[in-house]
Amino acid sequence: MIRVDSHLHPNFNFLLPDSSIRRHAEKLWRQFTKYSLDAVFVSEHSFKHPVRSFRELQKHRPVNSRTMLIPAVEALSKEGLDLIVFSRDEHVYAQRDILTPYGLPFETMLSRVESDPGLHCIIPHPFLLGVRGLIHNHTRNEIRECICRVRCVEKYNACPLLIERILGRFGLDTILKRTCRRLCDTEHVPDDMIGNDVTVFAGSDAHHWWDIGSCLQIHAELPENENDLFRMILSDAYRRTVEWRKHTFITIPLLLDGVTSFLEAMKQRLRLWRVEDIIGEFPPPLHEDLRIRC
Repeated sequence: MIRVDSHLHPNFNFLLPDSSIRRHAEKLWRQFTKYSLDAVFVSEHSFKHPVRSFRELQKHRPVNSRTMLIPAVEALSKEGLDLIVFSRDEHVYAQRDILTPYGLPFETMLSRVESDPGLHCIIPHPFLLGVRGLIHNHTRNEIRECICRVRCVEKYNACPLLIERILGRFGLDTILKRTCRRLCDTEHVPDDMIGNDVTVFAGSDAHHWWDIGSCLQIHAELPENENDLFRMILSDAYRRTVEWRKHTFITIPLLLDGVTSFLEAMKQRLRLWRVEDIIGEFPPPLHEDLRIRC
């Protein structure tokens, strides 16, 4: 069994000292080990230092860890839509137009990925509440067409689990039926929205260590090397299921998750970042002989 989290935000606070960043990374790595994750997509938001986040997590990798980190970014299109773009090596972090928040129109971003064999993308949480899900400005038929075109979709997203539990506990699920329907569709994209040749993914969408645990299960033997593992993650040849993390406590995680979501929304809405900082994170071009090949 191969266990993959295809959507994770390290959520580093780079205003804190290096010792705090190290401790934060260590907590994340402990969770990767606890839940036997074979691969994790480090898909930080494009406006929250995705390059530095990946490198800090890689820098503090425990010596005996077997979890593969996949460079990724939750890119933000000109319309405000999310798209997870990733690559086998750090090639994705050299794509300045893709990493620039509100840079490329969504259609152009898809075309950019399609034209570059080193890039791949996943349609994340198409029914997400708010403006970042495709449902905000696409019909259900258009969403289905987009999923069939990309051929990779985040069918399972764990971020609504805690909210659904709260609504159910207080009986609000019967009152907020439309909201709960969207939460359910975000958690589990309906089967009729996914074509036959689409590769499905599952992500915790974690922003804190306690949110880690929900993951994709690929029913196959773990390969011996990371290149083969990356190919298997992209392949639709194996049966895929999801394992949900069961939260044993609610109040504090819900409050902190809510604060994080609010701060991200404000940073995104008010555009509280500098493009110069993002551009400054980019590495020099990798020498062709040093590029990792799949």
